[in-house]
Amino acid sequence: MNFTQLRYFYEVCRWQNITKAAEYLHVSQPTVSLSMQDLETKTGLNLFHREGRHIVITDDGMTLYRRIIPILKSMEDLDKTVRDLSQTKNHIRIAVPLQIGAHMLPILMSRFQQDYPEISLEISEAGGIDALRMLLNDELDLAITNYDTSYSDNLVYCPIYKVEICFCTYPGHPLAGRSSVTWEEIAAEPLVLLNGGFFVNDRIDKSFVAKDLHPRILLHTTQLHTVKNLVYERIASTVLTRQAVLPRDGMAVVPFREPVRITSGLVMKRGHHLYEDEKKLIAFVKKTFIRS
Repeated sequence: MNFTQLRYFYEVCRWQNITKAAEYLHVSQPTVSLSMQDLETKTGLNLFHREGRHIVITDDGMTLYRRIIPILKSMEDLDKTVRDLSQTKNHIRIAVPLQIGAHMLPILMSRFQQDYPEISLEISEAGGIDALRMLLNDELDLAITNYDTSYSDNLVYCPIYKVEICFCTYPGHPLAGRSSVTWEEIAAEPLVLLNGGFFVNDRIDKSFVAKDLHPRILLHTTQLHTVKNLVYERIASTVLTRQAVLPRDGMAVVPFREPVRITSGLVMKRGHHLYEDEKKLIAFVKKTFIRS
């Protein structure tokens, strides 16, 4: 067995489909098939049952699959360490959720990249809850996100600012000119809300539940532009952070009578070694967005 065979085997088991595994690995389907046949020959094990185009992992195959997971993880960690040592960590995996990204991503992808063209940012638009999970699983180096410090003691939280959750609607809506609204007032309004792993969504849900309200939600979506389009078309209103609404969106942003705020900042896994390029990114974010 070699590392490539183990990687192919892992992906075949994960997808339970050789074609999909090959597509993910960016190799041809025959390459993966031949590699799996060679692996079975070398080990003397029957690793799969083949049922037409589908495969079923045997008990022996599942045992091997479980055993190679930590091996592949160790190899990935070793490869990452070598790259970090040789390149000073100039490739940073970072998550920026949709609502923060609306304001922050254009600045990161223009000013930061202009200042530090040698640093490559691999950006994921994961929700805050998903981003923290990815940090714990070593799938990210950093996250700039809304968060709740009770999520995990294995994370280090660095607050940057507080974001305010507001009722957002179209100009001309009866509530658009108000200085503030209540949860009771918006519960009867047709709403479109973001779903997924967002701490803001969790806070919105808890606010309705705490007042025993059953909001009139027309749609949950993962797409911020869908939310904004439905507001623009006067089909629904929404609840977003103030930072998620840009001047060109043309929305009326109305705070709640009892202000609802959530902390936003940098998060990393406890014990994570900070490289110089990561320090540059952190310093840029603090300088730019604490001021803004």
